Amino acid sequence: MSKKKVNVLSGGERSRVLLGKIISHPTNLLLLDEPSHHLDVESIESLIEELNDYAGAIVIVTHSELILKALAKNLIIFHRGHAEYFHGGYEDFLEKVGWEGEPVVEKKVKGKMNKKEARKLRALERQKNQTASS
Repeated sequence: MSKKKVNVLSGGERSRVLLGKIISHPTNLLLLDEPSHHLDVESIESLIEELNDYAGAIVIVTHSELILKALAKNLIIFHRGHAEYFHGGYEDFLEKVGWEGEPVVEKKVKGKMNKKEARKLRALERQKNQTASS
């Protein structure tokens, strides 16, 4: 891939090249908009690993729960024209606040369903709702 011109690369390859270029330069702040877009799971895992090792501050705009769970330490949630700050990671947000229209984990967990199963169920419901609205 190192000898190809960037304009002939696939979307995922282009994203990996650009992210590599960004991360390799010394900076104090990274602003990333949907950094996992066009990336396969292996590339996303590599990205997460690199960003975890990054010494500066990172601001990420993403819909990826994988990225949120692995990297987010504080959240700014944009919803219905408002921005709300949440002090804590994505797992904390799901457990304490949850998404509108979805009960928080403590309320949703009934009987034998554990927190992990409840999160999977919520993710499936969100995917189903996104597919239905597309």
